[in-house]
Amino acid sequence: MIDRDYPRMLFHRTEPAVTVYSQVEEEALGPGWSRTILAQQPDQEEEPDDDEEEPEPEDTPQPAESVPAARKQRHR
Repeated sequence: MIDRDYPRMLFHRTEPAVTVYSQVEEEALGPGWSRTILAQQPDQEEEPDDDEEEPEPEDTPQPAESVPAARKQRHR
């Protein structure tokens, strides 16, 4: 007999969706998985990794005092 409930997609708040092919596979995933799409809760958002680099600051003109003297001179 063919099980018409599988394969099926299961969803988790913080994990990628997975496809399971039997009730045994579904149960093996453990708690937190659902047959319906779950929205990520704001208080459960993942913390950013400390290893991630800071975004580069936008290019802004520097005051004339911080530009080296060689760059201040005009080339003729």
